[in-house]
Amino acid sequence: QIGAEVYEAKLSEKRDLLSMKIGKRSLVMQNLLLHYPRARYRVSIVIDDLGERKDVVRDFLRLDAPLNFAILPQLKYSTLLASELKNSGYETILHLPMEPEDYPETNPGPGALLVSLDSSQIESTILSDLKTVPGVSGVSNHEGSRFTANRAKMREALTILKREGLFFFDSNTSRHSVGEDVGRELGMTVFSNDIFLDTKDDYRSICRQLEKLHHRVLKSGTGIGIGHSHKKFTAAALADYIPKFKADGIEFVSLSELLRE
Repeated sequence: QIGAEVYEAKLSEKRDLLSMKIGKRSLVMQNLLLHYPRARYRVSIVIDDLGERKDVVRDFLRLDAPLNFAILPQLKYSTLLASELKNSGYETILHLPMEPEDYPETNPGPGALLVSLDSSQIESTILSDLKTVPGVSGVSNHEGSRFTANRAKMREALTILKREGLFFFDSNTSRHSVGEDVGRELGMTVFSNDIFLDTKDDYRSICRQLEKLHHRVLKSGTGIGIGHSHKKFTAAALADYIPKFKADGIEFVSLSELLRE
């Protein structure tokens, strides 16, 4: 009404604050600050392939984040790690071996689901594996590029997981995986891996992958990444990047928390 104008307008880097200088005849009369409610950003990190050794988990337990640990069945420390990690408040899931495309050249390990198994064998295998990794909240696939692409076999496996009250986390070892599709058909939630962090066991490479995950979370609101317990630089890269995620308001959560929300 008095003919004032906006002299300057700046949006913060995090895009949650707009500042404007308003005045008349070069005289700043008002500084106006507009706060935008920030979206909630959440990321979940899954550490795969536990069970063979106990010491590999040590560096990950030092990290200031509620990680998820995927434990292979029927290995020396499978049951012990499952119990200790769960009792320490971490999310644990069964890292269920499944048949890869190049089986038997690549052996997914003991307790594996093969496409040659019938429904009763699939059920007994899953239940036996769960006994060696007790107290889990969900199941992910170890290897499994052939099994996860087989709709009939995945339906048999996921039907059992649903009955047992477990979610399925698709590691996405194959672009042909039908895990999410079958899960939707069965009315159950299926998570999918967004990015492998340490396919290349190199510190800088892992940091680049974490940066990709960081951008994805800021863009879509959520993201899930997989690291591996036996890789040399994964824990160190996470230690450096967790504060960067948190500085941008990204919250580290368990897979179960993503499921609840």
